[in-house]
Amino acid sequence: MSIFTALLLVSGLALANSQRYHFSSLPYTSISNHSDGIEEREYESVVLPSYTSISCLTWNAAQSQGYYHLAMYTRNGNNVEGRSLKMGVPVILGVHHVDDIEPRCAQQYTTSFYVDEKELPAPNNTDVKLTQLPVNKLYAISTSNIVRDPSDVVLSLRVKLNALGLCYDPKHYFMASFSSPRSSRNSRTEIWLPVVACVH
Repeated sequence: MSIFTALLLVSGLALANSQRYHFSSLPYTSISNHSDGIEEREYESVVLPSYTSISCLTWNAAQSQGYYHLAMYTRNGNNVEGRSLKMGVPVILGVHHVDDIEPRCAQQYTTSFYVDEKELPAPNNTDVKLTQLPVNKLYAISTSNIVRDPSDVVLSLRVKLNALGLCYDPKHYFMASFSSPRSSRNSRTEIWLPVVACVH
């Protein structure tokens, strides 16, 4: 078994049992609940270790790449203090659509972990950045199914928001995983769309 596979299995098991072991979760305030299971939330400003993948990857390849580098930073202590950091939930995959380039390379992916500490040590890997959650107000929808491709869930959420007259940023979305990508046990995934002011 490779180090990468072992990291995925160990981290995935931790995520799958997050409720059982009381893992910390990214804090937010619920602003309002809409029909079709849509919740409007406001997240606190927190610093997240993040990794932006190279261009022209599929979303799952980008998530695996980001997961590996962030697991090395957190669980394996690849940071200036050399200490292991306890992961919280969710694992966040941010997707940004880039204009004016070939379609297969039009998505930029950033994977982020939540670590419940006020001061995070600097990463040894310069490709791992400590960044603020880029958007604080989000529309969220949850599914208990394993999401093999988030595009269908994103499209469904956009259709529902359009029907409700609610406005969102069409160039960004986030997939938040609260469970192991390798197992359907205790699976929960959320899709987040950034809230924007409607312009009529």
